[in-house]
Amino acid sequence: MLVKSIRFLRTCLILCSLCLAIVPGRANAASNQLLLLLPDNFTLTDPRVSAWFDAASEEGLQLSVMYDSQFEQAGTSLQEYRGLILPDQVHTVADDALVTAIQNYVLNGGHVMLVYDFGVLTSTGFYSVPQSRFSSMAGVSYVLYNSLGGNMIGLGPVTGMGSTLRTLQVPPGKSMTWPTSTGSTTATVTTSASVSVAASSAQVLYLRPSPTNPGGLAGYNHNAYFNYKTENGLATNISLNLGRVSKGAKVKSGTYTATSTKSKTASTPTTSTGTSALATTTTAATTDVLEGISGYVYGFLTYPSFVTQGTYSGTALLTSPNFGLVAGYNPYGSGGVLFVNMPLSYLEGQTDGMPLHGFLHYFTTSVLSMPHLSLEPKAQAGMVLNWHFCAEEMIQPALYLKSLGIWNNGPFSIVVTAGPDDAAIGDGLGINLTNNTQAEQLMQYLLGLGHNIGSHGGWDHDYWGANASETDQSTFQQYLTLNHQAVQSVTGKPDVEWAAPEGNTPTWAATWLESNGYSGYYFTGHTGMAQTRAYRNGALLNPGIWAFPVMPFGKYATFEEFQEFGVSTTDVTNWYESLMNFVVANRTTRLIYMHPLGASWYPNILTTIFSYANTLIATGQYKWYTMDQLTQFDRRRLLVTWTATDTGSGWSFSASQPTSLQDMTWLLPKNAYQLPVVTGGSATVVTTDPTNWLVIAGAGTALTFTSAKVQ
Repeated sequence: MLVKSIRFLRTCLILCSLCLAIVPGRANAASNQLLLLLPDNFTLTDPRVSAWFDAASEEGLQLSVMYDSQFEQAGTSLQEYRGLILPDQVHTVADDALVTAIQNYVLNGGHVMLVYDFGVLTSTGFYSVPQSRFSSMAGVSYVLYNSLGGNMIGLGPVTGMGSTLRTLQVPPGKSMTWPTSTGSTTATVTTSASVSVAASSAQVLYLRPSPTNPGGLAGYNHNAYFNYKTENGLATNISLNLGRVSKGAKVKSGTYTATSTKSKTASTPTTSTGTSALATTTTAATTDVLEGISGYVYGFLTYPSFVTQGTYSGTALLTSPNFGLVAGYNPYGSGGVLFVNMPLSYLEGQTDGMPLHGFLHYFTTSVLSMPHLSLEPKAQAGMVLNWHFCAEEMIQPALYLKSLGIWNNGPFSIVVTAGPDDAAIGDGLGINLTNNTQAEQLMQYLLGLGHNIGSHGGWDHDYWGANASETDQSTFQQYLTLNHQAVQSVTGKPDVEWAAPEGNTPTWAATWLESNGYSGYYFTGHTGMAQTRAYRNGALLNPGIWAFPVMPFGKYATFEEFQEFGVSTTDVTNWYESLMNFVVANRTTRLIYMHPLGASWYPNILTTIFSYANTLIATGQYKWYTMDQLTQFDRRRLLVTWTATDTGSGWSFSASQPTSLQDMTWLLPKNAYQLPVVTGGSATVVTTDPTNWLVIAGAGTALTFTSAKVQ
């Protein structure tokens, strides 16, 4: 029943945007809202559209639809709206009248986020000649089909200064220092034609665009970057098939310098006493160098972008070593354009939602200074530490960690593979939870400290990891049931958290979890993000359960990998501390994971990072969450409705929730809003954050507050 209710609610929220669509001439119709421009009569439930709504909801933003005919008729009333999104994939055709209307909107003071292939085709269905009609607005020449043909969309690494990547919500560990030497800079990949390719000064990758495939995305398989497995804490199965990709000589592109935003980022958070909230500052946190977006296992990831040419007078945020500008902000008339030369909603659908969420955050925070509803209770930063108990070999290391006092931290999300075997049926290497007195006693000890105990699959860890697939639900679903029953029989508590053995999560398994009361699960897709409702295979299949993407440190994520590949203890320690700094600075959350076995090899690192965390906890800036804590809050948060109405000299906010607004928190940028005043309901206003006012709701189902504009 809960799953059906969540699906129904989500559909209603998306369809409600129709009611909020702009009516020409209507004053202050939805002044706290972003507008998403769609072709007339386009289906809102199309996942390429719903991805924008779901991302906006998770980012705490209001998003409404505007159709082309409404936009063209709206005139000056458009200026009452905060910003306009021109999305990828769904609006590749635009007639000249619409292009002119968009240009006039920006010239007159509007701000747009222009994404990838929006309007690349004219009303005749062909690419505009000689370049995109939005080139002058974007600030660079792109969509160069007339001169470059099929080589106008490259596929390559994306680089930016470390400070800029953090501003775009790319956490430490989801980017790596970009090599200064020339030559190959990406891992060798294999296309569907079995061609070995690598990015270099001579040979690069391209998509295959045409008027019938305007963004070149048909047949491209970005999801391949997230189809890997881990075995005993080590990544395996790293063959890569990106689908319909070709290799060719490098074409001419512009050269752009990525801009550092270090001087523009928020200052270090402070405590109520005015002292620094961060105990120390690591080298990794203070040195601003060029970095490339990376992923677990594969290192530098490749992204599609149109080849750009010409000079760029705007602020370059992201660049491509081979193809030019990937993202930048360009003033245009009295307004401005955030040009994002990446297919954001496509990437979301291919389990890489970090770019979409990051640019939504940047556009609404750094460009528009809009208020947000935090994804975390009280906007409290923190992390989920997910411990994986895979087999019997984890029990003694866990007891060693007990002797070190590690389990006195937390609470943690602990998951256990409960069956008697591990790699093969009958090998006897599993934990055998219900027949293992030592393991049962350990679970009771961990429960007593407040940790959550959930399921790690799967019954037999490596057997599930190596063999479960999309086509064998009839064989493997029984192992979910067995593990679920075993964990609950030992803990006496609901089993609501889950992690896949070796990261192997077939879609049917996620559906089973959703239908059997689970609230959250560890996920190897969407890496770098906070908890999310995970799009997979181009759609949101399970809106009733939240995925917690694992955070990598470059190519690696666990102590077993750090040891195997010789990662220095200094680098590992700095990464954990930098990640804590990141979540504190951005009031967000991330998930990291460990195995007791690998962690037991690094007691000094554990001591250091928990000591660092405790320093942040003592100042009220950080906490350890469980998956279920965050999911239960975020489920309540989805039921919040709120508006912000422009009153001329200020803003009037109104919010409601059917059962309770407790701990719901609005962040109002101090550069645009003055000290909020609560006018109805219960709330606390926090003034000590250097960047935002925090309005933290108390008990009750309704809240109103006001804020004067910064003049």
